[in-house]
Amino acid sequence: MGVCFLGREAFSPAESEFRRAVWLNPYDATFRTHWAIAMLRLGRMTEARTLLEEILHENADNLLAGRLWDQNRPGGARR
Repeated sequence: MGVCFLGREAFSPAESEFRRAVWLNPYDATFRTHWAIAMLRLGRMTEARTLLEEILHENADNLLAGRLWDQNRPGGARR
């Protein structure tokens, strides 16, 4: 459901669905990455960055989380 809500730009319901999905399975980086996307779209930058940091700490090779971190890290994008 969360992905469907993201696609329809219903970010608040998407965030809620991904929060629930992470509660049910906290080890799935995909749910957590999509949760971060929803939070970024809602303007909840600090929470999203914290989540992305956690994901990258566990797996530095997570390409999507790494790309999102680079684009939204404190101080702006690298490029």
